[in-house]
Amino acid sequence: MMQRMSVINSTEDSVVVLFSHTGRTKSMVDVAKLARENDAIVIGITAENSPLAEYCNLVISLDVLEDTDVYMPMASRVAQLVLVDVLATGFTLRRGDKFRENLKKVKSAIKDSRFNKIDE
Repeated sequence: MMQRMSVINSTEDSVVVLFSHTGRTKSMVDVAKLARENDAIVIGITAENSPLAEYCNLVISLDVLEDTDVYMPMASRVAQLVLVDVLATGFTLRRGDKFRENLKKVKSAIKDSRFNKIDE
């Protein structure tokens, strides 16, 4: 429901990223369809040629051999997290030194919000 509410307010300036290993979850496909109706860019981290992929502007697929109809999806989730890390690293590097310096400032600013480590 939260995803539906978010994409109903999406516009041509919005980017929606959806994760679904199989691309067959009905509610996820509905969310992609709503986002596209609002001219949002939809990026699907999903299976090629899946119902979800049909509504994506860009599909990034991971070929993880896993039968999610039988087993809980674990390997595919780990692969998706690795992909997100790679994309975030690439994005950060591409933004340049000024962006990375700002990230350092943010990390420094929240340092005092944590307790110090307790040495054992």
